[in-house]
Amino acid sequence: MPKDIFYIAKEMCSECWNQLSKTIERIENNNIDNIKDLLFYQYDNKNQIKPIAKKAISIIKCNNKFYALFSKQDLVKQKQTFF
Repeated sequence: MPKDIFYIAKEMCSECWNQLSKTIERIENNNIDNIKDLLFYQYDNKNQIKPIAKKAISIIKCNNKFYALFSKQDLVKQKQTFF
């Protein structure tokens, strides 16, 4: 389920939020246009994230929830390969 990244930030501990911030910063430094292409999802259990984990830029486990950062382009490409 997609959620606003700042809403999720309230649920994450500071260590995990820092990890996410560093990942986003690295993406921004490589190509600032890629920031607009990011999706951030929250998953409640490991089984939900397994099928798409290979496409995730970053997966963070925090407080028994999983958070995944994806590129929209990667998810679109993956969806097209299934059809």
